[in-house]
Amino acid sequence: MDKNQYLLLFAGCIPVRGVKKSMIIDTERDELFRFDSRYYPFIHLLENKKYTEAIQAVDEDQREYMEEFTRFILENELGFFTGTPALFPKPAETWSSPRSLQNAILDFKTVKYDYIRVVKQLLQLGCHHLQFRFFSRHTLDFLIQFMKAPELNKFRSVELIVPYDDTFTEEKLRTFLSANPVISLLYIYSTKASRLKELQYGPEVITRIILLEEDTISPDNCGNINIKNMRIPDTGTFYENKFHNSCLNRKISIDTEGYIRNCPSMKEHYGHCENVLLKDVIANPAYKKYGNIRKDQIEVCKDCEYRYICNDCRAYTRNNHFYGKPLKCKYDPYTGEWTE
Repeated sequence: MDKNQYLLLFAGCIPVRGVKKSMIIDTERDELFRFDSRYYPFIHLLENKKYTEAIQAVDEDQREYMEEFTRFILENELGFFTGTPALFPKPAETWSSPRSLQNAILDFKTVKYDYIRVVKQLLQLGCHHLQFRFFSRHTLDFLIQFMKAPELNKFRSVELIVPYDDTFTEEKLRTFLSANPVISLLYIYSTKASRLKELQYGPEVITRIILLEEDTISPDNCGNINIKNMRIPDTGTFYENKFHNSCLNRKISIDTEGYIRNCPSMKEHYGHCENVLLKDVIANPAYKKYGNIRKDQIEVCKDCEYRYICNDCRAYTRNNHFYGKPLKCKYDPYTGEWTE
Protein backbone atom coordinates (compact mmCIF):
# COMPACT_ATOMS: atom_id res chain seq x y z
CA MET A 1 0.00 0.00 0.00
CA ASP A 2 1.52 3.29 -1.15
CA LYS A 3 0.36 5.88 1.36
CA ASN A 4 1.20 8.72 -1.03
CA GLN A 5 -1.63 7.68 -3.35
CA TYR A 6 -5.40 8.03 -3.52
CA LEU A 7 -7.86 5.25 -2.69
CA LEU A 8 -10.60 4.95 -5.31
CA LEU A 9 -13.55 2.60 -5.53
CA PHE A 10 -13.86 0.50 -8.67
CA ALA A 11 -16.34 1.92 -11.19
CA GLY A 12 -18.86 -0.86 -10.54
CA CYS A 13 -18.73 -0.39 -6.76
CA ILE A 14 -21.32 2.18 -5.76
CA PRO A 15 -21.59 3.50 -2.18
CA VAL A 16 -24.98 4.27 -0.60
CA ARG A 17 -25.27 6.05 2.72
CA GLY A 18 -27.89 5.06 5.28
CA VAL A 19 -28.63 6.57 8.67
CA LYS A 20 -27.12 3.68 10.67
CA LYS A 21 -25.65 1.32 8.12
CA SER A 22 -24.20 2.11 4.70
CA MET A 23 -23.18 -0.20 1.90
CA ILE A 24 -21.12 -0.57 -1.21
CA ILE A 25 -23.01 -2.30 -4.02
CA ASP A 26 -20.70 -4.30 -6.25
CA THR A 27 -22.69 -4.37 -9.49
CA GLU A 28 -20.07 -6.52 -11.23
CA ARG A 29 -19.94 -9.35 -8.68
CA ASP A 30 -23.56 -9.02 -7.48
CA GLU A 31 -22.56 -8.54 -3.86
CA LEU A 32 -23.41 -6.15 -1.03
CA PHE A 33 -20.88 -4.95 1.53
CA ARG A 34 -22.45 -3.26 4.56
CA PHE A 35 -20.59 -1.19 7.13
CA ASP A 36 -21.26 1.28 9.90
CA SER A 37 -22.22 4.69 8.54
CA ARG A 38 -19.57 6.44 10.62
CA TYR A 39 -17.05 5.19 8.02
CA TYR A 40 -18.92 6.65 5.04
CA PRO A 41 -17.26 10.14 5.03
CA PHE A 42 -13.88 8.43 4.58
CA ILE A 43 -14.84 7.44 1.01
CA HIS A 44 -14.90 11.03 -0.21
CA LEU A 45 -11.85 11.97 1.83
CA LEU A 46 -9.71 9.10 0.51
CA GLU A 47 -10.76 9.79 -3.07
CA ASN A 48 -9.73 13.44 -2.89
CA LYS A 49 -6.63 13.37 -0.71
CA LYS A 50 -3.54 11.20 -0.67
CA TYR A 51 -3.72 8.64 2.11
CA THR A 52 -1.12 10.44 4.25
CA GLU A 53 -3.03 13.72 3.87
CA ALA A 54 -6.38 12.10 4.56
CA ILE A 55 -5.12 10.57 7.82
CA GLN A 56 -3.92 13.98 8.98
CA ALA A 57 -7.23 15.59 8.02
CA VAL A 58 -9.26 13.60 10.57
CA ASP A 59 -9.24 13.80 14.33
CA GLU A 60 -6.76 11.55 16.04
CA ASP A 61 -9.48 9.35 17.49
CA GLN A 62 -10.80 8.75 13.92
CA ARG A 63 -7.52 7.58 12.40
CA GLU A 64 -7.88 4.02 13.61
CA TYR A 65 -11.34 3.88 12.00
CA MET A 66 -9.96 5.17 8.70
CA GLU A 67 -7.24 2.53 8.69
CA GLU A 68 -9.84 -0.12 9.48
CA PHE A 69 -12.08 1.08 6.64
CA THR A 70 -9.14 1.11 4.23
CA ARG A 71 -8.43 -2.53 5.05
CA PHE A 72 -12.13 -3.29 4.52
CA ILE A 73 -11.99 -1.78 1.01
CA LEU A 74 -8.80 -3.57 0.00
CA GLU A 75 -9.59 -6.97 1.51
CA ASN A 76 -12.95 -7.06 -0.23
CA GLU A 77 -11.41 -5.85 -3.50
CA LEU A 78 -13.71 -2.86 -3.71
CA GLY A 79 -11.06 -0.28 -4.55
CA PHE A 80 -7.46 0.39 -5.45
CA PHE A 81 -4.65 2.87 -4.84
CA THR A 82 -3.49 5.14 -7.64
CA GLY A 83 -1.26 8.15 -8.03
CA THR A 84 -3.26 9.40 -11.02
CA PRO A 85 -6.94 9.64 -9.99
CA ALA A 86 -7.73 11.86 -12.97
CA LEU A 87 -7.31 8.80 -15.20
CA PHE A 88 -10.25 7.14 -13.42
CA PRO A 89 -13.21 9.55 -13.59
CA LYS A 90 -16.42 8.48 -11.90
CA PRO A 91 -19.16 7.16 -14.20
CA ALA A 92 -21.87 9.69 -14.96
CA GLU A 93 -24.89 9.33 -12.70
CA THR A 94 -27.50 9.33 -15.44
CA TRP A 95 -30.20 7.05 -16.81
CA SER A 96 -32.23 7.20 -19.99
CA SER A 97 -34.15 4.83 -22.22
CA PRO A 98 -35.67 5.18 -25.67
CA ARG A 99 -38.55 2.94 -24.58
CA SER A 100 -41.84 4.47 -23.51
CA LEU A 101 -42.59 1.28 -21.57
CA GLN A 102 -40.18 -1.33 -20.24
CA ASN A 103 -42.31 -4.00 -18.62
CA ALA A 104 -45.92 -5.01 -18.26
CA ILE A 105 -48.10 -7.37 -16.24
CA LEU A 106 -51.27 -8.89 -17.65
CA ASP A 107 -53.58 -10.68 -15.21
CA PHE A 108 -56.21 -13.32 -15.97
CA LYS A 109 -58.79 -15.51 -14.30
CA THR A 110 -60.53 -16.30 -17.53
CA VAL A 111 -59.42 -14.35 -20.60
CA LYS A 112 -61.88 -11.44 -20.61
CA TYR A 113 -60.05 -9.04 -22.93
CA ASP A 114 -58.17 -9.10 -26.22
CA TYR A 115 -54.66 -9.64 -24.93
CA ILE A 116 -53.18 -9.75 -28.45
CA ARG A 117 -54.43 -6.20 -29.02
CA VAL A 118 -52.71 -5.16 -25.80
CA VAL A 119 -49.50 -7.02 -26.72
CA LYS A 120 -49.30 -5.23 -30.08
CA GLN A 121 -49.60 -1.86 -28.35
CA LEU A 122 -46.91 -2.82 -25.84
CA LEU A 123 -44.52 -3.66 -28.66
CA GLN A 124 -45.20 -0.33 -30.36
CA LEU A 125 -44.25 1.42 -27.12
CA GLY A 126 -40.98 -0.47 -26.81
CA CYS A 127 -41.94 -2.81 -23.97
CA HIS A 128 -39.51 -5.73 -23.81
CA HIS A 129 -40.46 -7.64 -20.63
CA LEU A 130 -43.92 -9.15 -20.21
CA GLN A 131 -45.44 -11.17 -17.38
CA PHE A 132 -48.70 -13.14 -17.56
CA ARG A 133 -50.33 -14.12 -14.26
CA PHE A 134 -53.14 -16.68 -14.14
CA PHE A 135 -55.33 -16.92 -11.04
CA SER A 136 -57.35 -19.94 -12.15
CA ARG A 137 -56.23 -23.39 -13.22
CA HIS A 138 -55.49 -24.05 -16.89
CA THR A 139 -54.25 -27.10 -18.76
CA LEU A 140 -50.91 -27.14 -20.51
CA ASP A 141 -52.76 -27.34 -23.84
CA PHE A 142 -54.37 -23.99 -23.00
CA LEU A 143 -50.94 -22.44 -22.32
CA ILE A 144 -49.59 -23.89 -25.57
CA GLN A 145 -52.37 -22.21 -27.54
CA PHE A 146 -52.02 -19.00 -25.53
CA MET A 147 -48.32 -18.72 -26.39
CA LYS A 148 -48.82 -19.32 -30.11
CA ALA A 149 -49.34 -15.63 -30.83
CA PRO A 150 -46.32 -14.69 -32.98
CA GLU A 151 -46.12 -11.24 -31.39
CA LEU A 152 -44.97 -12.79 -28.11
CA ASN A 153 -41.67 -13.86 -29.66
CA LYS A 154 -40.78 -10.20 -30.25
CA PHE A 155 -40.31 -9.56 -26.51
CA ARG A 156 -36.95 -9.96 -24.85
CA SER A 157 -38.55 -12.14 -22.19
CA VAL A 158 -41.93 -13.47 -21.10
CA GLU A 159 -42.75 -14.83 -17.65
CA LEU A 160 -45.70 -17.06 -16.84
CA ILE A 161 -47.19 -17.49 -13.36
CA VAL A 162 -49.68 -20.35 -13.30
CA PRO A 163 -51.26 -22.75 -10.78
CA TYR A 164 -50.28 -26.40 -10.92
CA ASP A 165 -52.35 -28.64 -13.15
CA ASP A 166 -52.22 -32.42 -13.53
CA THR A 167 -51.31 -31.99 -17.20
CA PHE A 168 -47.94 -30.50 -16.15
CA THR A 169 -45.68 -33.47 -16.67
CA GLU A 170 -41.92 -33.33 -17.07
CA GLU A 171 -41.95 -34.38 -20.71
CA LYS A 172 -44.73 -31.97 -21.72
CA LEU A 173 -43.24 -29.01 -19.87
CA ARG A 174 -39.83 -29.68 -21.38
CA THR A 175 -41.39 -29.67 -24.86
CA PHE A 176 -43.39 -26.53 -24.06
CA LEU A 177 -40.34 -24.56 -22.91
CA SER A 178 -38.22 -25.80 -25.79
CA ALA A 179 -40.85 -24.56 -28.23
CA ASN A 180 -41.03 -21.17 -26.46
CA PRO A 181 -37.50 -19.92 -25.77
CA VAL A 182 -38.93 -16.45 -25.10
CA ILE A 183 -40.24 -17.78 -21.77
CA SER A 184 -37.52 -16.80 -19.32
CA LEU A 185 -39.30 -18.07 -16.20
CA LEU A 186 -42.27 -20.32 -15.52
CA TYR A 187 -43.61 -20.01 -11.98
CA ILE A 188 -45.87 -22.89 -10.94
CA TYR A 189 -47.69 -22.33 -7.67
CA SER A 190 -49.90 -24.59 -5.58
CA THR A 191 -47.28 -27.32 -5.85
CA LYS A 192 -47.79 -29.37 -2.71
CA ALA A 193 -45.01 -31.62 -1.45
CA SER A 194 -46.57 -34.66 -3.12
CA ARG A 195 -46.62 -32.83 -6.44
CA LEU A 196 -43.05 -31.64 -6.19
CA LYS A 197 -41.88 -35.22 -6.72
CA GLU A 198 -43.73 -35.31 -10.02
CA LEU A 199 -41.85 -32.27 -11.32
CA GLN A 200 -38.23 -33.35 -11.65
CA TYR A 201 -36.66 -31.43 -14.50
CA GLY A 202 -33.42 -31.84 -16.37
CA PRO A 203 -30.59 -29.30 -15.95
CA GLU A 204 -31.41 -27.39 -19.14
CA VAL A 205 -34.95 -26.72 -17.91
CA ILE A 206 -34.66 -26.34 -14.15
CA THR A 207 -33.23 -22.82 -14.39
CA ARG A 208 -36.42 -21.68 -16.11
CA ILE A 209 -38.93 -23.18 -13.66
CA ILE A 210 -39.67 -21.99 -10.13
CA LEU A 211 -41.97 -24.10 -7.97
CA LEU A 212 -44.02 -22.35 -5.29
CA GLU A 213 -45.97 -24.14 -2.57
CA GLU A 214 -48.41 -21.26 -2.00
CA ASP A 215 -52.00 -22.37 -2.62
CA THR A 216 -52.94 -19.13 -4.32
CA ILE A 217 -51.47 -15.87 -5.47
CA SER A 218 -53.29 -12.58 -5.89
CA PRO A 219 -52.58 -8.90 -6.48
CA ASP A 220 -52.78 -8.53 -2.69
CA ASN A 221 -49.44 -10.36 -2.45
CA CYS A 222 -47.72 -7.29 -3.87
CA GLY A 223 -45.23 -5.26 -1.88
CA ASN A 224 -43.51 -7.83 0.33
CA ILE A 225 -40.07 -6.35 0.81
CA ASN A 226 -37.35 -8.46 2.35
CA ILE A 227 -33.73 -9.25 1.70
CA LYS A 228 -34.63 -12.47 -0.15
CA ASN A 229 -36.48 -10.73 -2.98
CA MET A 230 -33.93 -8.01 -3.58
CA ARG A 231 -31.85 -8.24 -6.72
CA ILE A 232 -28.55 -6.45 -7.14
CA PRO A 233 -28.94 -4.28 -10.24
CA ASP A 234 -26.47 -3.54 -12.97
CA THR A 235 -25.11 0.01 -13.02
CA GLY A 236 -27.76 1.28 -15.42
CA THR A 237 -30.64 -0.13 -13.39
CA PHE A 238 -29.09 1.25 -10.20
CA TYR A 239 -29.32 4.79 -11.55
CA GLU A 240 -32.81 4.17 -12.90
CA ASN A 241 -33.79 3.16 -9.36
CA LYS A 242 -32.11 6.26 -7.97
CA PHE A 243 -33.82 8.77 -10.26
CA HIS A 244 -37.16 7.02 -10.77
CA ASN A 245 -39.39 4.55 -8.95
CA SER A 246 -37.82 1.10 -8.87
CA CYS A 247 -41.19 -0.64 -9.22
CA LEU A 248 -43.35 1.62 -11.37
CA ASN A 249 -41.07 3.46 -13.78
CA ARG A 250 -42.31 2.76 -17.34
CA LYS A 251 -44.44 -0.13 -16.12
CA ILE A 252 -48.07 -0.82 -16.92
CA SER A 253 -50.59 -3.49 -15.92
CA ILE A 254 -53.94 -4.86 -17.03
CA ASP A 255 -56.06 -6.42 -14.29
CA THR A 256 -58.27 -9.49 -14.64
CA GLU A 257 -61.23 -7.35 -15.78
CA GLY A 258 -59.20 -5.47 -18.39
CA TYR A 259 -58.64 -2.20 -16.54
CA ILE A 260 -55.33 -0.40 -17.01
CA ARG A 261 -53.28 0.40 -13.90
CA ASN A 262 -49.73 1.27 -12.92
CA CYS A 263 -49.71 -1.95 -10.89
CA PRO A 264 -52.43 -4.61 -10.55
CA SER A 265 -52.59 -3.93 -6.80
CA MET A 266 -53.26 -0.20 -7.09
CA LYS A 267 -56.79 1.16 -6.76
CA GLU A 268 -56.52 3.85 -9.42
CA HIS A 269 -57.17 2.83 -13.03
CA TYR A 270 -57.16 4.68 -16.36
CA GLY A 271 -60.00 3.00 -18.21
CA HIS A 272 -60.58 -0.34 -19.94
CA CYS A 273 -58.04 -1.68 -22.43
CA GLU A 274 -60.79 -2.27 -25.01
CA ASN A 275 -61.67 1.45 -24.98
CA VAL A 276 -58.43 3.27 -24.15
CA LEU A 277 -55.09 3.20 -25.95
CA LEU A 278 -51.98 2.53 -23.86
CA LYS A 279 -50.11 5.42 -25.51
CA ASP A 280 -52.74 7.80 -24.16
CA VAL A 281 -52.50 6.31 -20.68
CA ILE A 282 -48.72 6.68 -20.41
CA ALA A 283 -49.03 10.35 -21.45
CA ASN A 284 -51.46 10.97 -18.59
CA PRO A 285 -49.79 12.95 -15.73
CA ALA A 286 -51.79 10.88 -13.22
CA TYR A 287 -50.09 7.75 -14.54
CA LYS A 288 -46.62 9.26 -14.85
CA LYS A 289 -46.44 10.66 -11.32
CA TYR A 290 -45.95 7.19 -9.78
CA GLY A 291 -42.99 6.31 -11.98
CA ASN A 292 -41.23 9.48 -10.86
CA ILE A 293 -41.45 8.90 -7.11
CA ARG A 294 -37.84 8.55 -5.96
CA LYS A 295 -36.80 6.58 -2.90
CA ASP A 296 -35.05 9.71 -1.62
CA GLN A 297 -38.51 11.28 -1.30
CA ILE A 298 -40.14 8.43 0.62
CA GLU A 299 -40.49 8.56 4.38
CA VAL A 300 -38.01 6.27 6.17
CA CYS A 301 -36.74 4.88 2.83
CA LYS A 302 -34.70 8.03 2.28
CA ASP A 303 -32.59 7.01 5.31
CA CYS A 304 -32.15 3.38 4.19
CA GLU A 305 -29.02 1.93 2.62
CA TYR A 306 -31.09 -0.56 0.58
CA ARG A 307 -33.17 2.14 -1.09
CA TYR A 308 -31.70 1.86 -4.60
CA ILE A 309 -31.98 -1.92 -4.81
CA CYS A 310 -35.39 -2.17 -3.12
CA ASN A 311 -38.35 -2.94 -5.39
CA ASP A 312 -40.56 -0.47 -3.45
CA CYS A 313 -44.38 -0.56 -3.37
CA ARG A 314 -46.83 2.29 -3.82
CA ALA A 315 -49.95 0.12 -3.60
CA TYR A 316 -49.60 -0.45 0.16
CA THR A 317 -47.97 2.37 2.08
CA ARG A 318 -47.86 3.44 5.70
CA ASN A 319 -51.00 5.48 6.48
CA ASN A 320 -51.85 5.28 2.74
CA HIS A 321 -49.54 8.25 2.26
CA PHE A 322 -48.28 9.07 -1.24
CA TYR A 323 -44.71 9.20 0.11
CA GLY A 324 -45.25 6.62 2.86
CA LYS A 325 -42.87 3.77 3.58
CA PRO A 326 -43.97 0.48 1.97
CA LEU A 327 -46.36 -1.09 4.46
CA LYS A 328 -44.92 -4.59 4.09
CA CYS A 329 -41.25 -3.66 4.37
CA LYS A 330 -39.44 -5.73 7.02
CA TYR A 331 -36.42 -3.48 7.50
CA ASP A 332 -35.77 -0.70 10.01
CA PRO A 333 -32.90 1.54 8.84
CA TYR A 334 -32.73 3.19 12.27
CA THR A 335 -31.74 -0.08 13.95
CA GLY A 336 -30.16 -1.73 10.90
CA GLU A 337 -32.18 -4.89 11.49
CA TRP A 338 -34.69 -7.03 9.60
CA THR A 339 -37.78 -8.44 11.24
CA GLU A 340 -39.68 -11.60 10.33
